[in-house]
Amino acid sequence: MWRCDLNKPCVKFCESKKDKASCGMQYKGRNMIEILERLRIWREERGLDKIEFDLDVQASFIFEEIGVENLRLKTPEGKIDSLCDATVFSINALALIPGGIQYMIENFKYICDSKYTVSILLNEALELLDPLSDIQCHFRNIIVIAKGMIVNMGYDYEKSMQETLKEIESRKGVFNPESGKWEKFKDEESKKLWYKADYSKCKL
Repeated sequence: MWRCDLNKPCVKFCESKKDKASCGMQYKGRNMIEILERLRIWREERGLDKIEFDLDVQASFIFEEIGVENLRLKTPEGKIDSLCDATVFSINALALIPGGIQYMIENFKYICDSKYTVSILLNEALELLDPLSDIQCHFRNIIVIAKGMIVNMGYDYEKSMQETLKEIESRKGVFNPESGKWEKFKDEESKKLWYKADYSKCKL
């Protein structure tokens, strides 16, 4: 069974049937660990691991993606794109909070187990309005809710996230200190390298 060191992200998993059974929810989190590792590399390559955490800025990114009006206007695959982006922003926000990624790993049961449904977490997620509440918990809940919505639409969450990662990994850009956001280059040469996520391949 593995344990995660934040300075050395864990990518080792139980392989034998016996270990898989004993590893339980850790083994279920294998795909999420791979997603965490790819995002860690993505942040480091773009210098996003050195910026300071700002709750208002991080929350604005997420609400921009999953605002009610925004989601209503989108096609199913457009909604999936927004929900996966919200997951990326939530994971990146957790990475800026001391112990945030470790907290997420220790709470994989919420993300990996089907019994933790969207309805169970909605009231807890609404506590984002309370500045004294557990910030880490709320970013985790956003990830859980995003996954629940994607699965309810008939798409595989992990495959959808893999498509999103391929897309953002293909983009080159620079950090804009005014917006607090990494912004992709939009010149024609850069656009030639862009990969467009194909969520049609992610249907269950």
